[in-house]
This record gives sequence, structure tokens and C-alpha cells, in this order.
Amino acid sequence: MMAAFGFAKLHIPFREVYFWLLLACLTLPEVVLLTPLFATDTRLGLYDTYWAVILPLAALQVPFRSTASTPI
Repeated sequence: MMAAFGFAKLHIPFREVYFWLLLACLTLPEVVLLTPLFATDTRLGLYDTYWAVILPLAALQVPFRSTASTPI
């Protein structure tokens, strides 16, 4: 995991808080998010569209991908 190097070598403020927050998010199964995502998609009128698939995946993956790909 790319974040492990940052947590081990870099000394940033609130490093332990970020670590535990990341660990808590990684242990949460994605199945838990299905019901709230379905309710949100239905309310926004995105039910049975491609955007109902694209937006949640982008929202959940972009923060992890952008922090993993930044140069040190």
C-alpha cells in the first residue's frame, strides 16, 4: 500500500489520526454503502443510468488514488 510509506517516513501533523481514519475506511465493506447509494440515486433521478455507477465509484476512489500517486 502506497500510504504505508508516507505513514512510516513522513512526519506530518495528526499522522496517527489519518492512519486510524484510513484503516477504519478500509475495513468498512462496500456492501454497507449499497442501500444509501441506492436511496441517493433514486432521489436524484439517477436510477438506471450510467451516472449512478460512475459518480459513486469516482467519489470513493479519487481521494485514495490522488494521495497514492502524488510524488514525495
